[in-house]
Amino acid sequence: MKRLPLTLLILLLAVETSAQMPSFDVKKDPRGTLLGWMMRSGKLTKKVDGARLDELLRRGEALYLDGSSRSAANLFGSLLLDPSYWELAKTPVHDNIRYDLAGALLLEGSYHRAREILTALIKRKPASAFSAPAFRKLIDLTLVSGQYEQSLSAMGATSKSEEEMDELAYLKGRAILGLGFVDRAPQAFASISRHSRFKAAALYTMGLLALQKGDTEKATAHFCSIVHQPGGGRFTFLVSRNTLEIIDQAWLALARIRHDEGNYWRAIDTYAMINPSSPLNETARYESAWSLFRLGRYTASLRNLQAHLDQNPFKEDWPNARLLLGYTLLGNCFFESATAEFENLVKLFSSMAEFYKTSSNPASLFAIPHRVQAALKSKNAEEAALTLYQHTRQAVRRILWVKSMLRKLASGMPMKSFSVPGAKTAADLRSDLSKARQLSQHIANLRLGLSDKDRIKQLDALAAQANAAYLQAQAALHTLMLGQAHIDIGHMKLVLDQDLPKAYISAEDQQLVLLAASLIEQRKAAHEIAISANRAKWFRATEQMANWARLATIGHIDAALGKKQALEIEVQNLAQGRYPFSLFRELAEQGLIDETMEYWPYDGEGWPDEVEYK
Repeated sequence: MKRLPLTLLILLLAVETSAQMPSFDVKKDPRGTLLGWMMRSGKLTKKVDGARLDELLRRGEALYLDGSSRSAANLFGSLLLDPSYWELAKTPVHDNIRYDLAGALLLEGSYHRAREILTALIKRKPASAFSAPAFRKLIDLTLVSGQYEQSLSAMGATSKSEEEMDELAYLKGRAILGLGFVDRAPQAFASISRHSRFKAAALYTMGLLALQKGDTEKATAHFCSIVHQPGGGRFTFLVSRNTLEIIDQAWLALARIRHDEGNYWRAIDTYAMINPSSPLNETARYESAWSLFRLGRYTASLRNLQAHLDQNPFKEDWPNARLLLGYTLLGNCFFESATAEFENLVKLFSSMAEFYKTSSNPASLFAIPHRVQAALKSKNAEEAALTLYQHTRQAVRRILWVKSMLRKLASGMPMKSFSVPGAKTAADLRSDLSKARQLSQHIANLRLGLSDKDRIKQLDALAAQANAAYLQAQAALHTLMLGQAHIDIGHMKLVLDQDLPKAYISAEDQQLVLLAASLIEQRKAAHEIAISANRAKWFRATEQMANWARLATIGHIDAALGKKQALEIEVQNLAQGRYPFSLFRELAEQGLIDETMEYWPYDGEGWPDEVEYK
């Protein structure tokens, strides 16, 4: 008996596997035609090979664990849709394949299909051995996607164990927070038992909610319950995969509370409790520099800042870190260095802020310099707009790829490479779009801090050309995609003329044409939404850069005043016979004197408290 081509099996991902044949309305669904043909041709009566299925499962799991989630999803999907293994439905091996397929689809961002598979495993009768893992996987999927309503409605009618009730309580708490009912969320989190893997996360979230209300005492109690475990064989919560990260987050929150309360020494000690290998250690080092600055320990603060900026010159906190660096230099009386630092910051932000402020028609590329983007955290609406555009763009390309595979099957040579009409032109247009974006970004980076008006004028003209090329390529690509979506598969010359159902391929192609055309229009609309989000981010960057420039200007003024005051003090010291402060600083840098000692000029007499060094 001949086996169906793998490509055709992959294209049937919408078919639900079951022990019995799925029911379809043949007149409305082309899959009904396909399955009816498979029954008539006897392709559903193949001999079951369980050992082969188990071997292919292990091969797919190896791909999944190696990070090749897309390849694993293709393999798992083809196994579920292969009629040879339909008699093994509801067996542990078959359920394992479905569970792994849902995990691979989750990594690929296919949340809807992954939720369908997991929900079927959870609700299946008789109960599957993978029901409990599927429940936990569905919880994880919901937390990643934020689609609480769909998952909660799917899990509502099933009986649950105590552990699953705890996980569902955490999910409900997160959903309540997402809806804005902040006062009701702690009730859901408080009901979670300490045996749950989400107990530590629930304690941390309740601490954050207490902070939002201004109740630092309750917040501290929640955070301390995470980092301090009781003795005597008792425990506060079950250690899970993310527990160490949550513990570091709790230490960081405690340190910030103590810093805000003015308890700087204790804040510094708390920052030091964060694991040195943790990603939060960089943030702790930077924030501890602020505590040291408040204590007047300028040298130690300067050391932390320099290490932080050397490792992360343009992280999210770099503008404030550079401003703090200037004031730390000023605190150490390095007036020239502090003045230079503030002058560079003023120059860096002033010209770009003025350009964005006076621009009445921002370019469609909305290129913001990389260092400004790093310090300008995107809002949720901006992130959602960009994510929507990326998802629609990927969906369009995948649908066009599936359509090209149908053309390949109908070409008579399914194993031969197939060229989609307009593929080279589309690739060239995408390359032009990428080049235009890169050029616009490069211009924005060059323009930041530039003062030469002629050079600025040249860069603006080049940016306008890049923007015009971008818009032209975008319109051409949209038109080309619509044309590719409506390309007919033509006269089908299938290799196995009597074995493959032409009616199914033709009907499926017609549905793909409608779906692709709809997705292409959605892609265009999503692109416009992303443009609007970028426009809002552009003007927000303008305000932020102006604010940074203002703070740097104030710092520059403070440096000039500090230098003037230091000069006046030095003149007074010289008039009274004291050594200049600059001399003390040079001796201190060499380690010859201690910063806490006072030194007076020698008057030729032996002092009773004098110590002789031989």
